[in-house]
Amino acid sequence: MSEQNPRTTVRPFDYRRDADGFDDVYEIIDHRGITLATIPFWDEPDTDDAERALALARLFAAAPSLLAALEWFESAWRRWAEDARRYPSLAEKTEMFHIYNAARDAVALARSG
Repeated sequence: MSEQNPRTTVRPFDYRRDADGFDDVYEIIDHRGITLATIPFWDEPDTDDAERALALARLFAAAPSLLAALEWFESAWRRWAEDARRYPSLAEKTEMFHIYNAARDAVALARSG
């Protein structure tokens, strides 16, 4: 039996643009609307601050989904690795081991608090 996709329909985090009185900010908010973090930036035409702040806000909002995808990948890869031990020709794709190590390290970093 294959493992089901862990995606959910609820986004635990979202972002919105606001101002804090001095700077423009992106607020990272949870499903209750509570602000978890703010990303201040200057919205000046000669800088890329607004664009970088938006990219960071999107990354924060996507973090739980990215973590779930990496955890799902890690689980699937472990099953693949078991097959690779039984069929050495599958193990010839050594790039998979590097990808797995990067995913495993990212999951550990996200979980380490």
